[in-house]
Amino acid sequence: MANLPAAHSIGKASHESTLNTKLAQLLRFLGLTNAVAESRQLGSLKQIDVEVSHEMARVAIEAEIANKNGAFVDASTRQDQARAKELHLDNVIALCYPKGLREIDFNVNTEVAWSVLPATTLDDAALPSWTSGTIWHLAGVVRRCRREGQQTPDEIAGELDVALSQSVEWLSEEQRSDLARLVGSDVSNSVKFKAAKRAMLIVVAACMFQARLESRLPSKQPTLSAWTGEPFHGSWPPQRLQECLGSKDTELLTNLMASWRAILAVDYRPIFEAAYRTLEAPSQNYSLVKAVQWVAKSASRISQSAVGMRHDLMGSIFHRLIESARYDGSYYTNTSSAILLAGLAIRRDDLPKELKDYSIIDPACGTGTLLMAAAERIRDLRPKTKARADATTLIEEVLTGLDVNMTACHMAATTLGLLSPSTTFNHMNIRLMPLGVDENNNAKVGSLELLGVEPGTPRLDLGIDWASGSHIDTDEQEEIAANSHQLVIMNPPYTRDSLRHDQFSPKIERQLKVAERQLTHKRAGHGSSSGTMFVDLGEHLTSLEDGSTLAFVYPASGAAAPSNRAARKLLAEWFHLDWIVASHDLKRTRFSESTQISEILVIARRQPSSKDKPNTKFLILRNNPSEPSYAASLVAALENDSLPAEIGTLEEWPVALVQRGIWRPLSLTSAHLVHIHRQIETQNLFRGVCLGELAQIGPDGRGVRGAFFKGLVADKHGRRALWHNDTRATQSLAAKTDTYIHAKPGKEPQSANLWRHKSRLMIAVSPRLNTARVNSVRVEAPSLGSLWVPVRFKSLSGESAEDSERALCAFLNSTLGWISMIAVASPKVLSRPAISLDALRRVIVPSLNESTRTKLAALYDKYADSPMQALRHAADDPTRAALDVDIASVLELDHELVANARRELANEPSVA
Repeated sequence: MANLPAAHSIGKASHESTLNTKLAQLLRFLGLTNAVAESRQLGSLKQIDVEVSHEMARVAIEAEIANKNGAFVDASTRQDQARAKELHLDNVIALCYPKGLREIDFNVNTEVAWSVLPATTLDDAALPSWTSGTIWHLAGVVRRCRREGQQTPDEIAGELDVALSQSVEWLSEEQRSDLARLVGSDVSNSVKFKAAKRAMLIVVAACMFQARLESRLPSKQPTLSAWTGEPFHGSWPPQRLQECLGSKDTELLTNLMASWRAILAVDYRPIFEAAYRTLEAPSQNYSLVKAVQWVAKSASRISQSAVGMRHDLMGSIFHRLIESARYDGSYYTNTSSAILLAGLAIRRDDLPKELKDYSIIDPACGTGTLLMAAAERIRDLRPKTKARADATTLIEEVLTGLDVNMTACHMAATTLGLLSPSTTFNHMNIRLMPLGVDENNNAKVGSLELLGVEPGTPRLDLGIDWASGSHIDTDEQEEIAANSHQLVIMNPPYTRDSLRHDQFSPKIERQLKVAERQLTHKRAGHGSSSGTMFVDLGEHLTSLEDGSTLAFVYPASGAAAPSNRAARKLLAEWFHLDWIVASHDLKRTRFSESTQISEILVIARRQPSSKDKPNTKFLILRNNPSEPSYAASLVAALENDSLPAEIGTLEEWPVALVQRGIWRPLSLTSAHLVHIHRQIETQNLFRGVCLGELAQIGPDGRGVRGAFFKGLVADKHGRRALWHNDTRATQSLAAKTDTYIHAKPGKEPQSANLWRHKSRLMIAVSPRLNTARVNSVRVEAPSLGSLWVPVRFKSLSGESAEDSERALCAFLNSTLGWISMIAVASPKVLSRPAISLDALRRVIVPSLNESTRTKLAALYDKYADSPMQALRHAADDPTRAALDVDIASVLELDHELVANARRELANEPSVA
């Protein structure tokens, strides 16, 4: 702060206008050079307290001293004026200064409170969400505000998608094949069209970057070309994109390529070389001219929007074009999630004095969203006086990205180039990792090849220079060594074994999986899931230095599945698990786009084994940030221990449990319900036993569906099943089967074996929580199920088995039973968690001594035919309330404790 003028207040609190002036001064010091306080005349309108303009948005800050309500009212009024077009503003922030703040004490570390108003809609603004943080944090939020009044990223991506499709329609089949080969795709008709679109997207990205770069090129013509190393004789300055678009016929291609050669003479090779090669690849005729003209015009039109969208747009459009996403698990991390993950992963103390000594790698970088978020987080933390030098250091020395898709590599380079378009760069550490079988019949498995790199022995030949198609020039590129990166950040591909590499022929698929097994032999990544292997790779790349961090997106199911417990334990052995973030925002349960799988964020840090590890912080979001500015505010709130209650809950989970692979149940948001479940698990609430110790559970629905089909009438066996989970038909503890089942042809022995495990007690394995009424039922005769699994009591028969079935059915449908079931579920989809057979075996139920069994069975008889309301109405359901009272009496529990739990359960986002 030495460059700031000294303040002159002595003892009294400063006036609001004085603080506004100082705030603008501080924001300018933090790099927001166009921050101005109360200087803009608005005629009859009240002046804006502080206005900040930057390349992405125009932001108004309305401030009050110790008056949040007043600041929010002023900001709301300003927002209304912007919507009415009386003012040109993109975002409005309400700001509250602390009471008694003096100008002399006001600096970048002063803590204030702010609320970012939704820019275009009012649905999220019923109640303001206030964040506490420093002016330094506030500057990061303002920097991430973005331009409104334009199309959304999805709208622009949709428009560009149409333009790309139209451009490829112009091309001949031969030209499409040439472009498909260029981006490393086969030329079969099933994927050729999309592959050609991806190649044309490279042209779009180069045109958009060209439009941004034109005003930033040096005025002096380069003597030598940075691209060829030879004297540069081209025209200078390069023709602008609009000038090129005014060319006639094939002159468009000639002029566009000449402009790119001139830009390459300055530098920017990672952006423009691949695009240049794309125009060279197909035959240059009128069809190609029309195709390029079409997409270049689209690029020119949306280039200004792209400034505000940054990597949102490129990632969004790219992931519409990946023909193999289902097989390689390529999903786009949305920008807000990337900001949150990077913000929690990179702390101020993590950065060394010399930025070049910090190393970040994303081994599945896609379009570079996470690398960009990490770079922007670092720029927030670094002195603004070093911003220009830092941009080059980040691009050329700090950031490394790997991907198996050439177009993704180009998008990543474009994304990182947006860090500072005026910063010249000759190379980036973006590498194309071959996936497939090469000309020597060697299987290459992308970034997983790095598992073969032993500590201390960097492999210098890994990766292809995607811009030129040649092997990496090791004189220019950073070496990739094991345990050498201070941050590994990734959203790895999570694809199960049955789908992985299905885009290849069966022969190549087998070769790739053999290569994976060889690389993962005796490692944690056992080869059944690409996600497991990538987490293993992440550990392999993370430095062993204290504080080095592995941050990644992970399927939420991995946090609960018993089959994944060993992996969770191993992760806790490798690292201290610092943060686990889950979302219960039903609009945004995921952190990636184009996937239906619920996800979590994991931040793990190296820590000496001799040191006691702190507890793990579990953040359960009720409002998952939808905008970059909201995500930046959330990071600020977490750093200042001021999480707004409406955003979510933050809870510390004992490190001893984490080290045993037992994570906080992510299917529940309520800390109270989690506490009750822990009491049930540890048998501190009642004397219990694992259900698997009492009964045999299964077969599951997959096995039943594989051996049987449904029938309208009975066959000679007369077998029945509870096939569907229809809440209109199944509303009480006593239920009826809903179909006959018949053995499939050739499956008679298998069906007979499954039928031996039939039972009257059935448990739902994937209840839809927002409509479910019961989670277990007792049917009229022993049966099997599809969405239900039978439960048969071991070594019990006759009346004892029937009493146990009735007793368990009564308990499981109580609030305590629901909590026990939901807590062990795998939240693949938030409102419809999956409960595996292993998870069911872990459910704690009361020990069924003769007295308890008899009493609970009597409760079943009492409530068997009484309809239950949907679980979301549990707080007002008289039947459920009465059952809870009776269950509490049998187990000698406080009735109010169970009643409170029932009300909390009804309010869970996944239920309500």
